[in-house]
Amino acid sequence: MSEYQYYEFRALEQPLSAAQRAELRACSTRADITSTSFINEYHWGDLKAEPLDWMARHFDAHVYSANWGCCHFMLGVPLETLDRATVLEFSGGRDHGGYGGSSFAISEQEGRWILTWSLDLGSGDSERFNFEDGRDWMARLLPLREEVMSGDLRPLYLGWMARLCSCELDDEALEPASPSGLPAPTPAQAALTEFLMLDPDLLSVAVSASGVRRTVAQIEEGREAAERLRLDKERRQRARREKKAQLERSKRLAEVASRSEAVWAEIEQLLLRATGASYTQAESAVIELAQALAAAGRRDEFDAALARQLAANGKRQAWRNRLHKAGLL
Repeated sequence: MSEYQYYEFRALEQPLSAAQRAELRACSTRADITSTSFINEYHWGDLKAEPLDWMARHFDAHVYSANWGCCHFMLGVPLETLDRATVLEFSGGRDHGGYGGSSFAISEQEGRWILTWSLDLGSGDSERFNFEDGRDWMARLLPLREEVMSGDLRPLYLGWMARLCSCELDDEALEPASPSGLPAPTPAQAALTEFLMLDPDLLSVAVSASGVRRTVAQIEEGREAAERLRLDKERRQRARREKKAQLERSKRLAEVASRSEAVWAEIEQLLLRATGASYTQAESAVIELAQALAAAGRRDEFDAALARQLAANGKRQAWRNRLHKAGLL
């Protein structure tokens, strides 16, 4: 698997100056640079700059994704958005910035807070990173900035949950005060949960809080019960989907059986076209007709009609081969 990295930065408060754009261009000749953004992907090499420095001086949001199972999302907000006690409560006082070190960190840079949510699987085994290119995340996550700036602390709580899921917290560590609205996340918060691949069972325990702050050990104790509830719910949902699909399939087969003569005529017309595509369509139709008549207790009728059809088309060896392969001969 070849290496792939995706970088996207966004300026929201004010457009980039000509001097700023020139500085960005000096770091990359291939990047897509506008007055409000920097976007580039790397299949070899890397960004010749420090993302935290760019966030401090140029941008308000940043998404990074690499196909070896690593991604980061950064937001810059004014210092007055969060008091230091809140920063300490959710990030544990981690004032380092940039990539690595913690699943959630808040750094003071150039008179702003830089919030960094991170996921590092360390292996790239996740199917998600084998197929996504990172381009959709900025649009989905960007509304979090306005949410945080309006006083919504749920994104910070999800950052604390990321630290919990990454085993960065001691068993005795106390969870932050649970923000209101956790059971009903915004679309951007749901996207952040997906971005960070938060454990759904730990998250379920966390959002079911009764207002009493718990330790990490207490939250983890509830994980098994939450997993059982989730798996049971998934089984019931799957059973409902399968039952619905079976009913729809039965209805379809009954409709096909009711017009069997017309279906045989359609099959004959497809065979007369004598193309690979028409033979494939005819094969699908005859297989479905066999299933429909068998379900209606009319398999003998199908076999007799097929024998007549073959007698009238004895020279079509390719058709016989298809029927044999389908198990109808």
